[in-house]
Amino acid sequence: MSDSIKVVEVRLNVTLSNSSDLVAVQKELAAKVRRARSVAYEERKRGESNAPRHIVFALDRRVDWSTVPELLEDVRQQLLSPASHRRNPNSSQWMLYSEKFEPKVVPLYQPPGIAHQANTTEVIELTRRSDMEGILTHESVFFHHDRQAFFRLPSGEISDYFLRVGNVQHDSHNIEKIAFWALPRLSDVHHVLCETWSISTTAATIAKFIDTYRGDGAVAWSYLSAYLPQKVSDLRHVTELFSQAAGKDTKVLFLVSASASGRIHGEYLKLARQADAEKNTRILTIYQLNRTPCAGYVIHPLADFLENLGLKGATDAFDVGSAPVIEIDTSTYIPKYRGVTTKPFSVIQQTARAKEFYETYSGNRIFSIARKGRTSNRSPGRHYTYHVDIQKLMEHPAFADRLRTVLSNQEPTTTIVLTPSSTNQQFLKLFCSEHKAVFGFTPKSTIEIERLTQISEHQQIKEALIDGNEHVTFIESIIVEGANLNDLTQTIRKTRDQGHPSKAYITYLAGLFRPYSDRKEKWVNLFPQCSNHLGFRERTKIVAVETVIMPKWIDEDCPWKRELRAHEKALEKGELDDWQESYIQKRILLLSGAMKAGGDGLRGSEVFFRRNPEDDFPFWSGSFWLDKSAVVAANAKHGVTITEADVDVADLVCAVASAVHAWRCSNPNSSVLSHDLSFDEVINQEVTSENVGFNEPMLRAAIWRSLKPGEISVSGSNSDTASMLSNIFLDLNAENPHRVLGGEAALIYAWRLRGLLGAEGHEKVDWRYLLHLAEAVETR
Repeated sequence: MSDSIKVVEVRLNVTLSNSSDLVAVQKELAAKVRRARSVAYEERKRGESNAPRHIVFALDRRVDWSTVPELLEDVRQQLLSPASHRRNPNSSQWMLYSEKFEPKVVPLYQPPGIAHQANTTEVIELTRRSDMEGILTHESVFFHHDRQAFFRLPSGEISDYFLRVGNVQHDSHNIEKIAFWALPRLSDVHHVLCETWSISTTAATIAKFIDTYRGDGAVAWSYLSAYLPQKVSDLRHVTELFSQAAGKDTKVLFLVSASASGRIHGEYLKLARQADAEKNTRILTIYQLNRTPCAGYVIHPLADFLENLGLKGATDAFDVGSAPVIEIDTSTYIPKYRGVTTKPFSVIQQTARAKEFYETYSGNRIFSIARKGRTSNRSPGRHYTYHVDIQKLMEHPAFADRLRTVLSNQEPTTTIVLTPSSTNQQFLKLFCSEHKAVFGFTPKSTIEIERLTQISEHQQIKEALIDGNEHVTFIESIIVEGANLNDLTQTIRKTRDQGHPSKAYITYLAGLFRPYSDRKEKWVNLFPQCSNHLGFRERTKIVAVETVIMPKWIDEDCPWKRELRAHEKALEKGELDDWQESYIQKRILLLSGAMKAGGDGLRGSEVFFRRNPEDDFPFWSGSFWLDKSAVVAANAKHGVTITEADVDVADLVCAVASAVHAWRCSNPNSSVLSHDLSFDEVINQEVTSENVGFNEPMLRAAIWRSLKPGEISVSGSNSDTASMLSNIFLDLNAENPHRVLGGEAALIYAWRLRGLLGAEGHEKVDWRYLLHLAEAVETR
């Protein structure tokens, strides 16, 4: 390819604009053209290349040459000079430029005696290919290991190469080439939206090109936070862009770096259809990696380029074998060349942290799975993978007993401050009742304020804070992020700066504090130090009635959201009979209904995906993870009568998730190793697959659901994992208690299931839908 065409750039030192001195530009162009005419000749003279079939002089890609026709004609006349033809007598010569969003090429010289004279369409195609494949030569752009290692792409597919288009941006000339070939699709675009920040510089350059060519300065650009628009902020942003485009009757350009599966196109078009904005959206893919058509327009297909390198792209899991599979980060699109280390899990140690909490509150429908919730009136509400019903928690007698114990170790409160919410009002009522039980009276003042940032404008609260005889207690029913606590810290400093130093005792009392990391827990405990001034530290403290560490997983990390997306994708295979399709559709409706605003989340038989509606997931008493008999006893201690049957699946799942999250947040054992190599940490294999370990089906499913796909250990074919999966999928005995785990195993082992079962075992799986489901699961 390099010997068939030579593209020579004729690029100005500065961008041409209305204020440019055209005489000076003309002189600069003349010098650039003289130099350009000699490039191919000098390279051939030095032995760096053979005589190309075509030489293409590419005029500055940033310029709409229709605005400066006299300069364009001047350059053309210079390139028509016989001097250039004499130096390259066997190469046809062309001039490439753009006018009004259209790349154009005009002939300058055709060698005599050539049977087939190329036409402009052929030269345009050859130049585009030279540009778009030439920019892939940098080592940080195109990754492959001759099929000795593979890549797990953001779409979920396994591939023998990875193309990180974002890294072509190391050279601004590369970005200009992409924008140049995108021009025919840009004339009516008002906003450029790219898939992630990894190609944001390209999006910005394309927006600038549109401004230059159209001249109205009305083009903006932005990017999504991660592969696939799933976060609430991303979805809201896309919807707003569609609305703006509809109002202006223009287009939103969705810029995709590269596509093999077309999955991201489908998700984006789904949003466009939901917003009735298909006519206002356009998809532009920079590179198409295979011959499968994708929605929208493609700048350059790479199938031939890849085949010439012996690369196949999408690779079946059977072909991977034991070769390393490198994950691609879905936010940065950077390959994770990381080691893997096992961080041991101890069920006794890791469950101890929240053991009393779950034994006390389980069996009372306090815990649920995959439910939307909110922590305050300020919060719009968000998805909680593991949901704690704070109202029911505070209604439990154990909570009142714990609150009384907390108050007995405090000074009596004189002023209560709270923000408006129904749960804060419930907490207030209970606080006053227990305060009276402990001290014989209720606090003299209760003040409700919309936001704690407004304290500096609230005279009564300010007077209480500067009174050394006051004990001001701020109450909040639940803390997850700590936004109100952060507001209070800043406000105390603000009132100090206004000449009102706080002298009162201050307590920030949380009903439930559920940090999602050790760092977050330590951050909250820094509150007294952050508020320190004029000896204030000794008078400030934060206290929680109950504390439990739990994951704060966003939508894409939630195992039940992942299951929902996998079902929707797997159904597209269309290989189910009517009953099976109806069954999966009911599961989809169940999941989506539980997660929507006002939904109750999942409990009981709804939590796990069952092969059949009547499947039972056994779980017995006496488990270290959650002992049902201990739950009954703990509730009886507080006057609550329940039975072991009241202990719900959601109770176990939340308890297991807390224990696994405590393991996840504990000090990484990789810290003792070389700091030059990063490690992904997996849980010891016996926790997830040992046949004599935690093998009760409900417990095993709960453990799997508590792990991210990358945290589960998978080793060779003789491992406990392969043995366990064979028991689940290939033992067709109807009495086999582990067969119920087929759906859950497909969800956690995902694409690895093929390799672990082996080709022969794969063919024996009786319900083929589980294999489609496994392939559809996202493992990012």
